[in-house]
Amino acid sequence: MVNGNRAPYIRNSRHEAVRAGRLLSKACGHPVSVRSVIAVIDPRDLTIKEPPSGVAVTTRVRLARWLARQPPTLDSVQVDDIFTLARRSSTWST
Repeated sequence: MVNGNRAPYIRNSRHEAVRAGRLLSKACGHPVSVRSVIAVIDPRDLTIKEPPSGVAVTTRVRLARWLARQPPTLDSVQVDDIFTLARRSSTWST
């Protein structure tokens, strides 16, 4: 809920993570795991009654700390390869 109104951010975030994983996997030629994260920018308050399944929710201020706490899953070569492909606009066209 944002200002008392339902917002589809959780659903959209899940959808985009699946899409990004599919397109990156295709471009890389091997499975690429993608995690859905929503970073709320400067909220007056943020209440999470129940964490959504499959989506991390944090604030802009806490995002770097959250990322640093995640276990490494790729080596530097894999990161560079995925980064190179992610920067190409052709990776994202369907």
